[in-house]
Amino acid sequence: MKDGNSLNKGSAGEKVALEELLKRGLVFLGSNVRIGHKEIDLIMDGSNAIHFIEVKSCFDSGNCGFGGPFSPLFRVDRTKRLRLLKAADSYLKSRKILKDAVFDIVLVNFDAGGKPCIEVIEDAFNAVTG
Repeated sequence: MKDGNSLNKGSAGEKVALEELLKRGLVFLGSNVRIGHKEIDLIMDGSNAIHFIEVKSCFDSGNCGFGGPFSPLFRVDRTKRLRLLKAADSYLKSRKILKDAVFDIVLVNFDAGGKPCIEVIEDAFNAVTG
């Protein structure tokens, strides 16, 4: 279970991520979408695919930078990817959506002054696992 600080960090990061994705032309479909016991941070509609977005936020901890050990690619491990894949599959099937699924990761790193630095990794992983 997340503590209050983690929830605040997460919601702040998700808000910034959503604003960035809207600027890029994606259409908002939902946030914190629960599918069974799985949750998808953001779901966006692109012209050719539905984007399932995992948002990772941090506050200038000195080691959460984009290239460091806590970069988004390292923080979304195999187990997390499999959960997202299953959740996305359930979401698309339950709504009879025929578009492809794309899995993006957004890292939002707030500096000491609260200004966000954003990195969007499009198509960070795909349905080919293993």
